[in-house]
Amino acid sequence: MPDEETFQKRLAARNRTARAWNIFYYFSIGISLVALIALFSNVVNEAFGSIAVVFEVDPLTLTEDGADLNGLDETQLAQILVDQLGGRTLVLIRDELSPIAADSFTSADLADLFPNGAVPEGYEDATVADVRALDSEEQFTVWRDLIVLNTSKDQLLNIINDEIVGLEVVGSWPLLEAIFNYEPSAETTARLGEIPGEIAAAEAELETHLSEEGSLAEAQNALADARRDQADSETIASLREEARNQEARTVSLQSTIQSLQAEQEALEDSSVVSEVEANWPNARIIRFQSWLDTQFITTQMSSTPADAGIRGAILGSLWLMVVVIIFALPVGVATAIYLNEYASDTFVNRLIETNVRNLAGVPSIIYGMLGLAVFVRVLEPFTSGALFGIDGGNGRTIMSAALTLGLLVLPIIIINAQEALRSVPNALREASFGMGATQWQTIWKIVLPAAMPGILTGLILSVSRAIGETAPLIVVGASTLLFTDPNGPFSKFTALPIQIFNWTARPQDQFRDIAAAAIIVLLIIVIALNSVAIVLRNRYAR
Repeated sequence: MPDEETFQKRLAARNRTARAWNIFYYFSIGISLVALIALFSNVVNEAFGSIAVVFEVDPLTLTEDGADLNGLDETQLAQILVDQLGGRTLVLIRDELSPIAADSFTSADLADLFPNGAVPEGYEDATVADVRALDSEEQFTVWRDLIVLNTSKDQLLNIINDEIVGLEVVGSWPLLEAIFNYEPSAETTARLGEIPGEIAAAEAELETHLSEEGSLAEAQNALADARRDQADSETIASLREEARNQEARTVSLQSTIQSLQAEQEALEDSSVVSEVEANWPNARIIRFQSWLDTQFITTQMSSTPADAGIRGAILGSLWLMVVVIIFALPVGVATAIYLNEYASDTFVNRLIETNVRNLAGVPSIIYGMLGLAVFVRVLEPFTSGALFGIDGGNGRTIMSAALTLGLLVLPIIIINAQEALRSVPNALREASFGMGATQWQTIWKIVLPAAMPGILTGLILSVSRAIGETAPLIVVGASTLLFTDPNGPFSKFTALPIQIFNWTARPQDQFRDIAAAAIIVLLIIVIALNSVAIVLRNRYAR
């Protein structure tokens, strides 16, 4: 045993080490929080801000009193649509709003034109052909009421923008610029008014300077004449110096013009208003625009940023997570039960457990290549749905992607489930055996309920990783532009990470803005899924 003095020295050293690690721990947490706040702030900054739009038809001219379309109700918006499109209203319903095939559209009942089947009163049994036989005014009233009953306000606004207004977003600015750099200062405005005159004066002087009668030509001609007349060396040297001065003057004027143009461009880009006035003088500025709205969530993808939505990507991600959980959770828990409760301490079992832990660190792109080789190609009859009589085309479906992601997260579920099972006291098992229960009854009734909080913790970590994976989905063959919703595990699909990756690679600023909005949606989905798992974990923990 050490003496008292040695013990106190060692204790003080341990306390100093503990304080140092404690400081490092809090410092690491602080750095992580700062990084998370910076990341989320950057995403929010891109998802909201100002936009500049141009119209083929000014939306304020669509109403008699020049009212904003956003302030109108569904009936007023549908009336504008019918008034502007006239006979093309039925074409719009057929091509854009109704799922009925074009060849059977005319004979279809009005109740079948839209998914919810709402029809105007008195026309419950009417067909499209019956309505077309009415006079124009009554016919248009029926089409208007039909659209009102089956279309949301956001959809109506989107249709009016596409079909009538011709809205195009020509510029976008993040939220901080919309707040702090919206309008130019008085000094900037004054300077922007002065620069064009200075540029014009410098260009006029340069043009005169470079003309045949200008000072540069005069100096060069004088030098050429002196050389031809074989003037003395002093005269030629003087004329050569003058010609160099005039050439330097040319360079100086050109540099002045370039500097003024650069200054003008910098001042124009210093605020939202000045940039719009310089580049799109006919554009209208919407100072505060949210790319994240109900239209963005409920509409399909588009090659135009202002019209693009993520409904198909959300549904694809949710389908993926459902199949991943159905596949990976039972397999992972069953494997953990075998390794922890049944497997003996043999070389083979130790090798299996070691490989499971090693698989948790394999890069996700490797799992993507495995999924492409096995699920997409070898198991194509199953993953395409052909085995069940479904015409899936090929194996690049939700099933292939979900099985690939299931393999990706399976080691995490197994490891966490093993640790959860090991944390259950052996006394509970022995007590169950003492009451006459079999090993499986003990596992099912005693061990699994006690280990469920830890198992669900592993599920939370697994789902959080799987829903954000991009590389395996790219290799397996997720679509980057898909206009249909997935309707089952054998459907073609896309997912939120794929859309975010695709949009951030586009050159237009608006695609990066909607990518930021999609990131927020993805974070909300992850938090929602984790919240459900946490609630279930706490319930089992009781």
